[in-house]
Amino acid sequence: MNIVERLRTFDSVPDADVILLLNEAADEIERLREALRFYADPEHYEYKVGDIAVMSNVEWNEIGLDEGAKARAALKGTE
Repeated sequence: MNIVERLRTFDSVPDADVILLLNEAADEIERLREALRFYADPEHYEYKVGDIAVMSNVEWNEIGLDEGAKARAALKGTE
């Protein structure tokens, strides 16, 4: 059972395991936020000097088209 499922059945968690469950959830939230910060950073969507891609031939995928908007919204709690 993943952390989300365990949190949704929080009332069935023995009292002795509540602190462990909450710490595990906090650790996972921190890991996911760090990943979101990477994708939310506008600098990761800018071309730098020396990039190999030729701008006229670039085909953007959904992540490139989004340019981190979903990640920034999730970090702000609006997604």
